[in-house]
Amino acid sequence: MTVKKVLVFAWVLLGCLVGRSVDGTIPNLSYLPEQEFTIISPEMANVSLNQPSVFNGYLILAGDGDHEVWDISNPYAPSYCASMETQYNELGESESHQVTYGKKGDEYYLATISGEGIDIWNVTDTTSPTLEAELKLPGIYYGDVAGAIWGLSWQGNYLYVGATTNGLYVVDVTDPSSPELV
Repeated sequence: MTVKKVLVFAWVLLGCLVGRSVDGTIPNLSYLPEQEFTIISPEMANVSLNQPSVFNGYLILAGDGDHEVWDISNPYAPSYCASMETQYNELGESESHQVTYGKKGDEYYLATISGEGIDIWNVTDTTSPTLEAELKLPGIYYGDVAGAIWGLSWQGNYLYVGATTNGLYVVDVTDPSSPELV
């Protein structure tokens, strides 16, 4: 089985597992040999974005407290759809080393890193994300190494937040609009 077929199979399987149709389109194109290992798309975004992920058929780029949703159905001309900006991105580092997704009922969520903790976004309507909640975490203050968050993972009712010199925070996200540090 080719890599292309494996990716298509995985995408279809994921769609079946989450029980919803995908709104956006991830391109599945053939490229000319002279296009291999060359840039075919214009640069996306005017801010520093360093963490890509794909959700609901759209590319989500997470950055230094700024995050964007892009339609890449035409990889030669990607189009901007929406942005998400934490209020904790202006004073220093809030770099997005990782993002994570969760589901509650029929709603889908994205958790991102902010300069003072985490943000939870409702991405059910992927091209119109809304801020669901912000949670400041003790000891997190715009760090790059010390006092920083470098990873997070959403598992069931909990969000696990890896915070360099502060260890591991466990956040109850049973209600994503009201996360609680436990």
